[in-house]
Amino acid sequence: MKKILLNGVDGNFGSRSARVLLERYPHEALIFTAPTKNGLEKYQAMGIETRIADFNNAEKLTEAFKDADTVILISMPFVGPKRRAAHKIAIDAAVAAGVNKLVYTSIVGAGHEDINAYEVNDHVWTEGYIKKQPIHYLILRDSQYAEAMVSTFVEAVENTNGIIAITWEMGKWHLFRGMTVRLRRPVRQCLIGKIELLI
Repeated sequence: MKKILLNGVDGNFGSRSARVLLERYPHEALIFTAPTKNGLEKYQAMGIETRIADFNNAEKLTEAFKDADTVILISMPFVGPKRRAAHKIAIDAAVAAGVNKLVYTSIVGAGHEDINAYEVNDHVWTEGYIKKQPIHYLILRDSQYAEAMVSTFVEAVENTNGIIAITWEMGKWHLFRGMTVRLRRPVRQCLIGKIELLI
């Protein structure tokens, strides 16, 4: 039986993806991984094959990927050289393990040649690296992630006296790692809402 291996089932994106796979595939066709055993216990109780996936150890990661026909690589929750290094280890491990297809969660905009955004550049690099490998691949360009707000917040603080213009669809009050942001008026009343950083 061809098996699907999903990385990062201990995270938000990964746990939601796991639920979808559990609904659509027989349990014996699934392999779930996480960086530690703590994120795998509930799946073990369900009879799912689980493995520890250490993205800092190429040899162990190759072993973790063995017997998987498809590996779903959810991008790492950090940016910069550390993310690229982790992605490279994972991609190399998939190739070394004989994986047939790699599914990678990228981000919208990564396909534009002239893109130059801090959060997107890692995905551009990763997509390019995947395409050079002897492996089938599927790249999913998801919508904006939480870390994609980093550049906008930094720009606001440095260049606009703490006021930024951004599309927003959630409530009036939000908390981002110690930064409280407030909408000046409900976004449903305007295309672009103003957010004030209260820091």
